[in-house]
Amino acid sequence: MKICFVCGHFYEKERMSFGPYPLIYNIIKEISKKHEVFVLASGWPKRPSEEIIDGIKVYRTPSINFRIEKENIISLGLFGLPIILREKPDVINSQGFDGALLFKLLNLTGSKTKKILSVKSILKARLNKYDAKITKVKDKILITGQLNFEQMAAHNSDYFVVQSNYAKKELLELMEVNPKKLNLIYNGVNCELFKPTKNKNKQKALFFAGGTDTIRKGADLFFNSFIKLKKQFPELKAIVMGAKNAGSFKELFKKNKIPEKDITFIERVSNPELPKYINLTDLVVFPSRHETFGTVIAEAMACGKPVIGSDSSAIPEVIGNTGFLFKTNDSIDLTNKIKKLLKNSKKIKELGVKARKKACAEFNIKKTIIDYEALFKKVLK
Repeated sequence: MKICFVCGHFYEKERMSFGPYPLIYNIIKEISKKHEVFVLASGWPKRPSEEIIDGIKVYRTPSINFRIEKENIISLGLFGLPIILREKPDVINSQGFDGALLFKLLNLTGSKTKKILSVKSILKARLNKYDAKITKVKDKILITGQLNFEQMAAHNSDYFVVQSNYAKKELLELMEVNPKKLNLIYNGVNCELFKPTKNKNKQKALFFAGGTDTIRKGADLFFNSFIKLKKQFPELKAIVMGAKNAGSFKELFKKNKIPEKDITFIERVSNPELPKYINLTDLVVFPSRHETFGTVIAEAMACGKPVIGSDSSAIPEVIGNTGFLFKTNDSIDLTNKIKKLLKNSKKIKELGVKARKKACAEFNIKKTIIDYEALFKKVLK
C-alpha cells in the first residue's frame, strides 16, 4: 500500500514536538514502517524540494507569501498535483485542511486515488461558539477564504476522520457530508512518555495550558478563579503554558496583590518535556470554550491528573467520569469545583488513577495508529 500524507508542516522529530505535530509525526512514522509512505509538505527553497527525514520521503512545494496566510493550501494544490499524478499513491490523507485545493484538482483530473480528510477544527464552529465580531477588512477576507477552503476540502474528500463524537456531530451539521464516510479515531497520547511521577512539590499547584488566550482557551476564567482561590489557599501556585508573561492580565494580578512568583509562565516546551510540568501540579484546569478533542486533557489524564474542564463541545466526552465539569463561562462554578478537589487529596488520587486508566485504554497513540492503518486498508477494498 502506497500512502501520501499531506501536512503543510513536516520536519525532523525535534521540530514536530509542539501542538498537534507530535501526533501527526507519530502516525506517519509508524505507518511508514509497514507501508510505502511519502509526505507532501511546504518549505522549499529553505529546505530541499526532495529530502529524507527520519527515513521518510518528503516532497516540498514552494513557500510563497501573498500575505493571506493560506499559502500552504494553494502551494500544495498547484505544485503538489504533478507529484501525486507521478507517484500514484493508493491513499492520500490530509492532516487538516491543507489538502483542500489538491483534492479538488485531483477530482478534476479524474484521479481514482482515495482521499481522506482528517478534520481537526472547523472555523465556522469556532466563530459560532465565540460569537466573534470581525471588523477588519483583511480578517474578513482571510476568514472567507478559510471557510471556502474548508468547504472545498469537505466536498472533494472520499472519507473523513474525526477525533471525537462531538466533532462528528459538528461536521455533519456544518458540512453536510455523508455520515457513512465518517470514521472516529481519537487523538492518541504516548502513555509511556506521559505517566505519573512523584511530585516533590509540597505546595498545591494548578496547571493551565491556554496562555493568555481569553477567546478560545478561557484564560480569563482561569485567572479570575485563581485570584479567588488564593484567598483560601495562600500557598497555591500555577504553571501556565502558552505565554511568556502575564500580558494583559498583569494589572489584574497587581490589583489583587498576586505575587509574580506564584504563577510560572512558560511560552512552550517540547512534547517530551511537558509531562515534567504537568506532574509538578495537583490537577489540570481546562476552561476552553470550544474543543473537538483537547489533547492536553488526555495528556494530563495519562499523567494521572484529574482535569476540571468546561461542559463545552468534546471536553465532557474526553474527561468522562475521571474529573469534574463546570458550566462554561461560569468562573464561580469553576472556582468551587477546583476548591472541592484541593480540599480532598484522596479524591484527587482516586480520580487520577481512573484518568490514567481511561487515557491509556481509549486515547493511546498505539490504538490511534492501528485505527488509521485499518482505515487505509478499508477504503481500498
